[in-house]
Amino acid sequence: SVDLDCQRVTEIALELNGQFSKEFNVAYKKTIVQKARKDLFSGSSKDNIGLGLKRSHFEDLSLDLAPIPTQNIKVGYLTKIGANVKSWKRRYFVAKNQSENFVIHYYENDSDMKEKGRFNCCGYKVELFNAEELNSFGSFGIKLKPVDEMKRMWLIRAESEDEQNQWIEVFMNACKRSQPEPQSDEVYSEAFRCAYRVTRASYGYFGVFSIIGTESEMLEQLTYAVLNREILDDHIAVTSTNQTSPVKKKNVSTQVRSTVHKIVKPIVKSTWTAALDTALSMQKSFETSVLSNLTAINANETQLRSHLQEKINELVDPYVVDLEHKVCMPILQSCFKDIIEAYEQALFGFNREMRKTMDFLVKSPSITTMSAEFRRFEIVLEQSSAGAGPLQVSQKILWKLHSIDMVEMCGCSLDNDSISGDDLYLNALNDLKSLMLNAAHTFAKMFIENMIKDGGGDVLNGEYDDPQHGSKGDIQSDMEEIDRNNSTTGSNHHSTTIKSLRNDSAATEEEGNSEATVENDLHLIFQMNRKQKYVTTCLDILRTVISKLTADCKVVLHASFVKLLTDALESTVQEVIVAPSYEVVLSAQKLVKKQTKEFISLTYLGETMVREAVMEFIIEYTQDLAAESSSRLNIVAVQLLSD
Repeated sequence: SVDLDCQRVTEIALELNGQFSKEFNVAYKKTIVQKARKDLFSGSSKDNIGLGLKRSHFEDLSLDLAPIPTQNIKVGYLTKIGANVKSWKRRYFVAKNQSENFVIHYYENDSDMKEKGRFNCCGYKVELFNAEELNSFGSFGIKLKPVDEMKRMWLIRAESEDEQNQWIEVFMNACKRSQPEPQSDEVYSEAFRCAYRVTRASYGYFGVFSIIGTESEMLEQLTYAVLNREILDDHIAVTSTNQTSPVKKKNVSTQVRSTVHKIVKPIVKSTWTAALDTALSMQKSFETSVLSNLTAINANETQLRSHLQEKINELVDPYVVDLEHKVCMPILQSCFKDIIEAYEQALFGFNREMRKTMDFLVKSPSITTMSAEFRRFEIVLEQSSAGAGPLQVSQKILWKLHSIDMVEMCGCSLDNDSISGDDLYLNALNDLKSLMLNAAHTFAKMFIENMIKDGGGDVLNGEYDDPQHGSKGDIQSDMEEIDRNNSTTGSNHHSTTIKSLRNDSAATEEEGNSEATVENDLHLIFQMNRKQKYVTTCLDILRTVISKLTADCKVVLHASFVKLLTDALESTVQEVIVAPSYEVVLSAQKLVKKQTKEFISLTYLGETMVREAVMEFIIEYTQDLAAESSSRLNIVAVQLLSD
C-alpha cells in the first residue's frame, strides 16, 4: 500500500541521514585536526614530518598564474522550450566564464539585453536528442539532463550542426566546471565531502563523485538513490503495471516521487541544519583542545603509523599489482598517445598565437596593446572547437577520447561512475587551457615589466619616453646612440635604411631644409633601432615563456596521469581495500593514548594510509610515461627555441 511505502521511505531516509550525522561529527573533528597540523607545518622544509604529510611529489609550476577569466565564452541565438508553457522561444544566450561560475544567461535578443532567465549547469549532463525527440522537436538538439530528477530538464535547439557542436562544447564545459554555492567555511565543506563519501560507500556506492549541488541537495540525491534501489523502482513498476498509456505510467512515477520528495526534503534539511549547529557549538572549544594537545596527537599518530605501515602495505600490494594490468595499463594505452600529441600541438599553437601578438606589439609597443592582445588570446582560447586559437589542433585530437568506453575496455574492474571518455576529454582540455592562459599571462607580465623598465610609451608613434633623456628624449643623444649602433654598418646601409623608412612612414613630408631632413632621418633611424629592440625583446620573452610552459606541461601532464588512475581506481580502493583496512587498524586500538583518543580516528587513519600507499604506487607506475612525455616535449621546445 501507499501508506506502507511512505512509512518505509521515512525509515530509510531517517536511517541514512542519521548515519551521515554521526560520520559528519567524526569527519568534522578530523578536519579540524588536519587544519591545525597544516597551519603548524606549512613552513616546514622537511620532506616527511612523521605524519604522513609530505611535500608535493611534483615540482612547483614555473609560469605565473593568470587571473580568473572574465570574458564571455560564447554568445548566440538558440531556441529553448518553456518550463510551463511548452512552446519554443528563440533567445539570445550568453555563456559566462569562470569569474561568474559558467552560468548561462538568456535574453529576448541581442539588442534588448533584458535578462529573461539564467541557469547553473552544475548537476547536469549534456545529451543529444533521442529518436523520439528528434521526430517531435527537429534537428540540432541539445538536452541538459539533471542528475536530480526533481530539477528541470532543458531542451534546446541550435540553428546549425556547427553551432550545435560549439554549444555542446560550451555546455559540457559548464557542467564539468560550474560549482554549487559553497559553504563559507572550508572546514565544513571538507568534513561534508568526507562524511558523504563514507556514508555513500556504506550503502554500496563507490568510486569518485562530484559535488553537484548544495550539501542538502547532495544528501537528498543520495537518499533518493537508496530509496529508488530499495523500494521506489519496484513500487512504481508494480503500480503502473495496469497503465497502458506511457503518459499515465509517467504520471504514476511523477506522483510517487512527488510524495517521496515531500517526505525526504524536510528530513534532509533538518539533518544538515542540526549537523552544522552541533559542529558550530563545539568548534571553538575543540580547536582550543586540539592546539593544546597537538604535540601529543602528532607523536601518537606517528607511533600508530609505524605500527600499521607494514600491515597496510601487505593489504594494498596484492591489489595494486593486479590492478596494474586490469585497469592502469588499458587506460593509459587508450589515451597516452592522443594526450601527449595534444600537448605537443599546444606548444606549437601557443608559439603561433604569440607570434601574431608580437606583430602587433612591434607595430605599437605599449601596455594598452599588450592588454588588448591578452584579451584577444583569452577569447580565441575559448574558441578552439570553432577552428581558432592555440588549441584548435589539440582539441580535435582530444575529442577522440570522448568516445572511449572505459568500463567496456577495463571490464568489471572499473565502476560505471569512476571515469568516462567525457572526463578524459574535458580534464585534458581544461588543463591545457589553464596552461595556455598562464603562459600568455606570463608573457604579458614580462613584456609590461620591460616596458616600464624601459620608460614605457608608444615608442614607434614618436611618443616614446627615454629614461635617460626625458619624456621626449634628446636628439643629440639619439644621434650619438645611432652612431654607436651603426658604426659598423657603412654609409650605403645607412642611406638605404633612411630611404626605406621614408617610404614606409606616412608621416614623412617632402624634403625641406637640409637640417630638418637630417633630424627627421635620424629620428626615423632611432625609431627603427627601437623597433628592432622590441623585436629582440619579444623573442627573448617568448623563448623564456616557452621554456617555462614546457616545464609546466611536464608537471601537469604527469599529475594528470596520476589523477586519471587515482579516479579510475577509486571504486576498487573504497570497496576492496579501505573496508578491510578497518579490521587491520583495530589491532592498534591499545596504542591509542587516553589523551589523544578524542582526536584520532583509527578508521580514518587506516583509510588515509591506504590512499597514500595507492598514490605511491600510481606515481611510481607513471614515472616511465612522465619520462617519455618529457622527452617528447623537450624535442618540440628545442625546435621552437631555435626558430
